[in-house]
Amino acid sequence: MPPFLESFGKTYGVGPAWVLASLIIFLRYALPAALVFYVAYRLKRLDWWPWKIQQKFPKGSQIRAEILYSLMSSFIFGSMALAVFFLRKAGYGAMYFELGQYGWGYWTFSILAMIFAHDTYFYWAHRLMHHPRLFKTLHLVHHQSVNPTPFTAFSFHPLESLLEFGIVPLIALLLPVHPSALFLFTLWSIVFNILGHSGYEFSPSGFTRHRLFKWINTPTHHNLHHTKSACNYGLYFNFWDRLMGTNDPDYDKIFESIKMRKRAQTQSNQQNMKTIIKTSLLLLLFSAFAACKKEALEDVKDNLAVLKAQAQSEQTLAAIIEIVQEEISQSPVLNSGLNGQPIGQCPTVTVSANGFPASLKIDFGSGCSTRKGYVISGVIQGTVSGKTDAAGAVINISLENFVADGVKASGQIQLTTTGANGEAQQNLAFQVSNFVITNSENMSVTLASLNGARIQTEGQSTTPKSNGPTALLDDVFEISFDGNGSDAEGKSFTLSTPTLLRREYDCRYIVSGEIAYKSGLSTKSANYGDGACDNVVVVTVAGVSKTVTLP
Repeated sequence: MPPFLESFGKTYGVGPAWVLASLIIFLRYALPAALVFYVAYRLKRLDWWPWKIQQKFPKGSQIRAEILYSLMSSFIFGSMALAVFFLRKAGYGAMYFELGQYGWGYWTFSILAMIFAHDTYFYWAHRLMHHPRLFKTLHLVHHQSVNPTPFTAFSFHPLESLLEFGIVPLIALLLPVHPSALFLFTLWSIVFNILGHSGYEFSPSGFTRHRLFKWINTPTHHNLHHTKSACNYGLYFNFWDRLMGTNDPDYDKIFESIKMRKRAQTQSNQQNMKTIIKTSLLLLLFSAFAACKKEALEDVKDNLAVLKAQAQSEQTLAAIIEIVQEEISQSPVLNSGLNGQPIGQCPTVTVSANGFPASLKIDFGSGCSTRKGYVISGVIQGTVSGKTDAAGAVINISLENFVADGVKASGQIQLTTTGANGEAQQNLAFQVSNFVITNSENMSVTLASLNGARIQTEGQSTTPKSNGPTALLDDVFEISFDGNGSDAEGKSFTLSTPTLLRREYDCRYIVSGEIAYKSGLSTKSANYGDGACDNVVVVTVAGVSKTVTLP
């Protein structure tokens, strides 16, 4: 225990000294963890995105739980530090306090000895905690962070905290060690642990195959342990995993794939940075509030990937509703007013012929290209309550292994016919629940609840039944909705359509309209343009706009 803590304990008692020691331990860990988190997850989030090992951000609830468990662990570590102090006061232990007693050579050796001893201790203690009879009690809390962050480093069950910190009293009892050497050893351990749990891979390409560096573990090594569990037990070094055959066989390949992501995006990132610099210079020249505008520009940059994922969620939802309505219109069992000849061979549609409610299955198989150019795999299935050209008909659908243009989707959708009986007009109300999309960048957006309408405004006078398959080409719909969900960072938001979205049958994208998002005090928007059929969306944050290109 440092002299000032000993003095504090003598003055105020053991209890306050324990609290102070625990808080010092927590702050010594939490401050560098918070710094790494701020830089990697906020300041440089998109610049460093290629280095993100798992291409998604953890939810806020996970981070809050990690900080709470870390605080608990710090108080347990503080208790054990006090125990070491009392053992020393009682005459136990091998700690020494005069640097000259053993010399600087031994002082250096003692730090290296502690690091290597801890690596061995950790490997075998870690494997022990993965025993089926112990894992749930000891180690499950730590593994609840499947996508680790810097705050995962101290996120332990109290019993695991005792085992993790157990190396310190063992060292203090068995190895002659100066307090300054012990301090540097624990600082090394904290920093290595934070970087190992950072979720980012900063090591250069070839690191895991280098004859020297391959013996040092990387963040990718430990991240794989969090995702796969039954491999990669080592802490600092790769000696024991290699010796015991517990390395993930794909470790080197996965590591290099992360490095390739960075190389592939370097040119694009450089171009984006040039654009940002030019825009910033213009703001500096023409605005008296240049600093505020620059902050807003950085906010747009930070939110770009998140807003792109949100825009893809609404784009995918619109496509699914359109596909279901289109396929139903071709079925004489489900629609007596619009049905005509089937259009194309993809997907395969199966409808029960035993009256209503009827079952519906739209099967895209392992992947096929639809008549509008979507490449889709998986199944849409559900029930239809009655003929869909009759007002009040209800269609309930769910998605199974559904992927559209690389975007995975799941959830439940209810469609209700609202047009007048017998009219060709295809007006729908829709309710969406637990609709989750995960895009090609592995960013997920959840629409927890969404209510809206899809109203046909043009093309009612031409139908497939009367005019053949080309009758659909002049159909135009306006879409409105409001609802709530959570974005790719786990932040809750509400969304609405201040300007109606326009969907034209002969274009696969939303061609105009605006979606507004609100998260706390933050407001953002996605504008789909003025009617041109393109994949460009302009996102705006704090008055600064940037273009997003959808797949």
